[in-house]
Amino acid sequence: IAKSVANVVKALKDIAPGLKVVLHDTEESFENAAYKVNKKLGLSEARAKKDLGGRAFYFGKGDHVIHINLPKTQSNTLFHEGTHPILNVVEELRPGTIDAMFDQLVAIEKAIGEQGKYTEDFASKYGESQRKMEAVTEFIADVADGKVKIDESNLAKIRRFFATLLKSLGINVKSF
Repeated sequence: IAKSVANVVKALKDIAPGLKVVLHDTEESFENAAYKVNKKLGLSEARAKKDLGGRAFYFGKGDHVIHINLPKTQSNTLFHEGTHPILNVVEELRPGTIDAMFDQLVAIEKAIGEQGKYTEDFASKYGESQRKMEAVTEFIADVADGKVKIDESNLAKIRRFFATLLKSLGINVKSF
C-alpha cells in the first residue's frame, strides 16, 4: 500500500501541492487525527465522531492530508481519496460541474442496474453539502477499481460523464 500511496501523491503533486497521506494502523489513531482537523474547522467532537464513525478515509480540505484508516480500507480507498483533490479543483474552476456530473450519475446508475447506489445509498452517509461530491467521487473510484461493469449498454453515458470532467479541466475531448 505504501507504493500506491507514493503514486497517488506523485500523480497529484501539481494539483494539490504539499499533499500528504497518513496511514493509521488503528481506528483510534485515525479518529483522533481526523478529529483534530475537524476541530480546526470548528466542528464539535460529537459531530466529528458522527461524521467519521467507521470510515476508511478522511481528506482534510484545510490541511491537504489524506488520512487512511487501514483496518477499514477497501480496494477503492486510494482511488476515492485521490479523486477528491481533482474534483475540488474542478469545482473551483467550473462551479456547477459536480452538480452536472451528479445528474448524469443518476442516469448511469439506472443503466448499470445500480439505481441509487451512489446518489442515494452512498451519499446518505454524508451531510447535505457533501453528498453530490461524495457520490461522484465514489463512482469514479469504483470505475478506476474495476467495480463498475462497463458494456455497450452504458458506455456512452459513462463516456459523457468523464467528458464533462475532462472539459471542466480544459481538456478538449471529442463528443461521444
